[in-house]
Amino acid sequence: MQFFSLPGKMLFSIAISVTVGIAIFVFCTQLNFPKTLSVIAAIVSSIVTGAILSLILTHSLQKRIAALESGLLNLLDNEYSTSITPQGNGEFDRLISLYNDLSQQLRNERQKLYQRELLLDTVIQNSDLALLLVDGQERVVYCNAQSQSLFGQNIPLPGMPFSSVIEKGPEALSSMMAQNREGLISFTIDKHRAVYHLSIGSFTLHAEAHTLYLIKQLTREITRKEIEIWKKVIRVISHEINNSLAPISSMANSGKKLLERQNSERLKDVFDTISERSKHLIDFIDQYIRLARLPIPDRKAIAWQPLLLRLQQHYAFQQKGNIPEIPIYADSAQLEQALINLLKNAHESGSEIPDVQLSLQLDSENASSVDIVVCDRGQGILPEALENVLLPLYTTKATGSGIGLALCSEIAEAHGGKLLITNRAKGGVEARLTLPTN
Repeated sequence: MQFFSLPGKMLFSIAISVTVGIAIFVFCTQLNFPKTLSVIAAIVSSIVTGAILSLILTHSLQKRIAALESGLLNLLDNEYSTSITPQGNGEFDRLISLYNDLSQQLRNERQKLYQRELLLDTVIQNSDLALLLVDGQERVVYCNAQSQSLFGQNIPLPGMPFSSVIEKGPEALSSMMAQNREGLISFTIDKHRAVYHLSIGSFTLHAEAHTLYLIKQLTREITRKEIEIWKKVIRVISHEINNSLAPISSMANSGKKLLERQNSERLKDVFDTISERSKHLIDFIDQYIRLARLPIPDRKAIAWQPLLLRLQQHYAFQQKGNIPEIPIYADSAQLEQALINLLKNAHESGSEIPDVQLSLQLDSENASSVDIVVCDRGQGILPEALENVLLPLYTTKATGSGIGLALCSEIAEAHGGKLLITNRAKGGVEARLTLPTN
């Protein structure tokens, strides 16, 4: 046991106190003091000596305890700069060393956190994304330079009421944010029309609900995509028109010469070819018109059996599974056109006709939607092409226009549904058209 340890100091104090008490008792006895008085004097002197020694020996201990208490209170106040100097006491020096290590680690973590926050703030402030963070009291607690510019404020936005901030922004944007509604929106800034996307997220920060508003400009991306699409349109249309006009021009010139020679038999073949190419060109242009001018669906109740019979007249298929008893509410012409396109693709996939199948799968929970599944056992679609098959003008066929599946997808979305194209495990393609039943 170390002498300067706490137990050592306690034993030392007790030993000295007892020694002093015995000495006083002996001294009083030699002076012929009454025995009772000698005992009382010995006890009192022992207690006083012990108390004095305890105060002397524990004074430095009390100072260290006070220093530790002060340091811990500083940690509670997020103040990590305090450290305590060891005093050469083994037990308390270990405790002080642990406190100093903890304080240093917290300082390092705070410095790293500060650097990360500084980096994140720099990235956010220089982002093209406008950002607003609003707390549970509907006050702005954080924003970046883009949102400061977008809402036209000359004073810092943090601390201002959310309603006051959005009032200074574009009217269309303010309306959407006030309604807490996400989506695309366009408005004019600095005499330029721009398209934006508003997204809204909620989360808890420091035990308080917060709302994050993100406003991203999409004008450049949309413009770039529009240019790419127009380039594709021009290439496809130019190719088709040239393929039709070249033989028409050639046949017209041949017809002129035959007319001069009065060769009526060959002249008929020339006019038939011109008529065929002209019809092909008209049909080609009609496909683009249908995609561009798809009307709002005229929803009416459609019975399944008559619809399937009409489809069989266009393309043969095997009907699998049961036919739902409840009708579907949809635009009859649009739904029929979409299914004809899907069946046409199945027939052109190289699949045997018995392998072209159509099934109707009603939602088992509440019959709120139906899956119309058209599948085949053809060549399938390359994995890298699957993600693009629903894009306008994208085709995997040598003579395709890239309109059929895009039109089907457009019809599905107009009805509040979706179209999913996947490869089947054992070969072939599955086209799943999901539509609401009511």
